[in-house]
Amino acid sequence: MATHAASQSGRSGASLRADRRDSDRIQVKGLWCDRGQVLDLSERGMRLNTLRRWSEGFSRTITIVDGPDRASVEARVVWCRQVGMFSHLVGLAFIDPTPDAAHALRRIAERQQADA
Repeated sequence: MATHAASQSGRSGASLRADRRDSDRIQVKGLWCDRGQVLDLSERGMRLNTLRRWSEGFSRTITIVDGPDRASVEARVVWCRQVGMFSHLVGLAFIDPTPDAAHALRRIAERQQADA
């Protein structure tokens, strides 16, 4: 089905997946977690600016606090790119967040979107 939709639009499946990811992401400003600065956020993952390189495939717990909402989720490193001497961008995918964590992430994302 996705292949059919991609062929009708003249775009690859990867391009459609990237568009879907982009539409779910919320650009954030001034949001930090215990591992660095959050650059964008969705219910499925986030992009983070951090001081150190993270190994792809590595998992760790990330805690985001924004106002009354706190979300601690296990996240897997999908990619990592060095962008400065002490600056790395990290793409993270959340691993099975609890319903409470998913709800807190939604509220944080909604608050950030409203503040933008």
